Amino acid sequence: QSNQVYKSSASSVYCIHHQQRFQKTQRQYRIMDQLSPEQRQAVLMQAQQEANQRIMQDLIQRMVKTCFNKCAGTSGERLDSREQSCMASCQDQYLETRAQVQKSLEQRQSSGM
Repeated sequence: QSNQVYKSSASSVYCIHHQQRFQKTQRQYRIMDQLSPEQRQAVLMQAQQEANQRIMQDLIQRMVKTCFNKCAGTSGERLDSREQSCMASCQDQYLETRAQVQKSLEQRQSSGM
């Protein structure tokens, strides 16, 4: 019975959260409707820049975590030269792979796939 109560309250919280997000989105649309086309474009550009910054921050955090877990041993508080070299190589590979994936996605988009 307590499991059902928990599921019910979790479901209610989920519904309330999505209702609040929907209402916020509706308010944002009403505000955007009041802006001039130039103001709308500026707001959209700023939002895109902020989204790009978040994506890059997430990418860097994942890259550092992945490479650190792969390369860092138990040599103490500092990375030794082998670990530093591994980190540099790992990060280069990570960024090269990301660039290749992005290029491939852009090619698919431009070819209409």
